[in-house]
Amino acid sequence: MNMMKEKLHRLLYGFAAIAALAFAAGCSDDDPTGNIDESPVVTSASYTVDLTYPDDKLALFDITAEYTSPAGTKTEAITGTWSKTFDFESFPADFSLKVRLKLKEGVDLTKKDHYDLGRTMSRKMVVHYSDGSLGLSGDVLSEKSTMPVGADKIELYAERNSEDLAVAFTVDLNADRSDVVTTGK
Repeated sequence: MNMMKEKLHRLLYGFAAIAALAFAAGCSDDDPTGNIDESPVVTSASYTVDLTYPDDKLALFDITAEYTSPAGTKTEAITGTWSKTFDFESFPADFSLKVRLKLKEGVDLTKKDHYDLGRTMSRKMVVHYSDGSLGLSGDVLSEKSTMPVGADKIELYAERNSEDLAVAFTVDLNADRSDVVTTGK
């Protein structure tokens, strides 16, 4: 009978050892807390603005873009299609863009009876994640406006529309760092 008891104990210890090994193999030691979060986090973001002006507007106006981004403040002349990408690598970060119009000196407004003015603009915020993937934050905004303005109204248009575009916002990360949040658009 002692021999039978001894065999039964060995068998029970064997089952216990197998169960312990199975349990240990099922646990991950990647995270000491036992919580595994595989969600990528935002590492940076980029904001792209594309502007296109009709030929009439480019012929009549000096157009400038003044922007402030983490890279500093700059002013550039817009003489055709203008596309610029601004990078944000630390958060929060401030951004502003102003596009100004000024009627060119000595422009001849007698060549046409009207001029086509307006602009086409698109802008988007792309988010760069820790796993190398990219995503859009919010919608891609796109707009197109064209309006004929009589030659006799161009100077009035220039007075009323000296600032063609103004955008300002702060970009930051949401609580779990899975997306960017912009305030003050």
